[in-house]
Amino acid sequence: MSNKGNEKKYYMQRVPDKNYRIFILCGIGFVVIALIKIIYLLYLNVDIVAEIGLITILVIGIIIILISLINIFHVNKKNANLIYFPYGFNYKLEIGIYRNIGGNNKKLKENEKFEKYTEWKEYITTKFHKQKGNEDFYRYLTRMIRIIKRRRYIEEKILIPTEIAMISIPFSGKYTNYSIVVISVLITIIIVGVMLEIPILQDLKEIEFLDDFIEILFTEKNEVDSN
Repeated sequence: MSNKGNEKKYYMQRVPDKNYRIFILCGIGFVVIALIKIIYLLYLNVDIVAEIGLITILVIGIIIILISLINIFHVNKKNANLIYFPYGFNYKLEIGIYRNIGGNNKKLKENEKFEKYTEWKEYITTKFHKQKGNEDFYRYLTRMIRIIKRRRYIEEKILIPTEIAMISIPFSGKYTNYSIVVISVLITIIIVGVMLEIPILQDLKEIEFLDDFIEILFTEKNEVDSN
């Protein structure tokens, strides 16, 4: 009975929480910008209750943050129960090794540091030689790529309109101050940089890693699928 339980955990895929972290930043953006304008309106002794739209934006931002935090908690709890890595593939470790090629990450062991790509390629070939040609492992890796691409779709197609909405908040209502607008826009630009540019670059690096990994272990199959 225990072996079956372990076997099930072995084949379960770790669930990423990056999407929820991105939405937390999105919620923080709404809350910060809404609060800046609310504080400004309070300074002008304006009745905040009348600013229903602004209060709604603030509440929506808080709800987004809370829901995302709850989902991150559940994801981390689920991942904590995964004892084994599918196919012996520790994704976090392997991509860390890949990114460190030519570098000197002190968190890695000496036998996990490589000066050249060819040295890393030999390491992958040796470590995962039993998985070479494994159809299930190949599908597992390609599924990971599809998940990352879906995540990029969310980042690019859904969050960009959200950022535009953030920028429009300071211009809404009767009371608009140039300084408040400038501060809010600057905050939005910073949040956009963190919320979009960094995750997108990370996703591109992850796809590059998986493409190179698949190319090493599944050269023939990769060529067939690409055609």
